[in-house]
Order: sequence, then structure tokens, then C-alpha cells
Amino acid sequence: MEMLLNGPQVIDVKDWKENTMYKGYKHNDQIVTWFWSVVQKFDQKKLANLLHYCTGSNRVPILGFKYLESNRNTINKFTI
Repeated sequence: MEMLLNGPQVIDVKDWKENTMYKGYKHNDQIVTWFWSVVQKFDQKKLANLLHYCTGSNRVPILGFKYLESNRNTINKFTI
């Protein structure tokens, strides 16, 4: 039941990456490649800290990153 109330316990970097938009960058730009390379090496605590820093929440939405909400309660993909 906790998963339904708080979202998934594990942060799936693949899901995060697949549901990311790029403004001014392409998914295969060197800097983006470096970013994801570093993020993929993070443990769950560091991933939660990064997510919290970027979004204000250390939890993934119940249905995954595809449903990430802004502080205005609108669905907005993570953006680099």
C-alpha cells in the first residue's frame, strides 16, 4: 500500500532518461551523455537527492517519470 501513497521506492534511471526533454541540447550531446553516465552510477540515496534538488520531491510519481508534475500541478517532463 505504501507504493500507492508515495510512489515507487526505486528510482529507475532508464525511465527517468526516457522521459526527459532536451532544450538546447540533444540526447546524444557529449554533456548529456556525461550527465546520464554519472547519474547511472548513483545509488538510490544519491538519486533521491538529485531528484529532490531538481524537482522538490525525492519520490517518483506513482506511474513513473512520464507523469512528473510541476509545482503548478501540470504534467511536465524532466528537462535538461
